[in-house]
Amino acid sequence: MILLNSQPLVLNKELAVILGLNEALILQQVHYWIEINKGKGRNFHEGRYWTYNTIDEWQKEFPFWSNSTIKRAFKRLREMNLIWVDNFNVYQMDRTLWYTIDYEELDKLISHLGNPIGPLVQIGRSIGSNMNQRRRRI
Repeated sequence: MILLNSQPLVLNKELAVILGLNEALILQQVHYWIEINKGKGRNFHEGRYWTYNTIDEWQKEFPFWSNSTIKRAFKRLREMNLIWVDNFNVYQMDRTLWYTIDYEELDKLISHLGNPIGPLVQIGRSIGSNMNQRRRRI
């Protein structure tokens, strides 16, 4: 049986309304891996825990999406300042990207929510209008 015999992806439906389905799923999965790393005390850089994957590795996490869909969702999360991307690899040739969540920015976004349904759509649509690229040295 395929139902619940494997680890399911978790989704907060309100967050999906705000960010979009793809972005909410990716943000949740990044959070999951950050928490794993935090629990093991690894991948701590510049005061935050990080996770890393190539796009192909992310595609294994989300086999129902193409690589370009995953790239677009990560790009949108960066544009919303919800996710930071960097490179902490030992070898300069290694281009694997590292990801962390700007939980403060996420908290600001959530704190602007009054009515759980009404403002969600407006915030999700308007959030991209004042986007600035943050924390992308690579």
